Amino acid sequence: MDLSNKLCHSGIMQDKIYALHGLRSMAEVHILGQILGASEFPKNTLFCKWGIHAGGGWKVISGLKDGQTHVDNPEYDEAAHWCHPLDVHFATKGIQGSWRDQFTQFFLGGGPQLKDPNLVYSGNDRYRLQTETMGVVHLELGIILRNFQKFGVVY
Repeated sequence: MDLSNKLCHSGIMQDKIYALHGLRSMAEVHILGQILGASEFPKNTLFCKWGIHAGGGWKVISGLKDGQTHVDNPEYDEAAHWCHPLDVHFATKGIQGSWRDQFTQFFLGGGPQLKDPNLVYSGNDRYRLQTETMGVVHLELGIILRNFQKFGVVY
């Protein structure tokens, strides 16, 4: 199959996916990258529970919007290494407000966990959390934006 047939077939598949989700003319965000690891934590045995939260108008076209890395227990290094891949494709029929405000990510280490993780996103109850800065989570992300100009968003 030559390149033009592959591109045509790819476009047909993409149209079928969009039709399945009821999305035709839409703004899209594709997040590609990885959670590299973490450093400067008091303990080195770490994992990362992650999630990408978007407004109700956004649909996941492909990929996972939350997950967890493996546990790394480095013997000779002070940093945990995960190299956990991220590949999530979102789409929406319309944009409300600033799109940067629609995405919030959180990362938790291997310590105590919240009974209700949604507490982090609730402005009313978040003030009750007592947190302490512990370390750094290292990310490598690429963001691809498509069709935002149709909705008047300039980037």
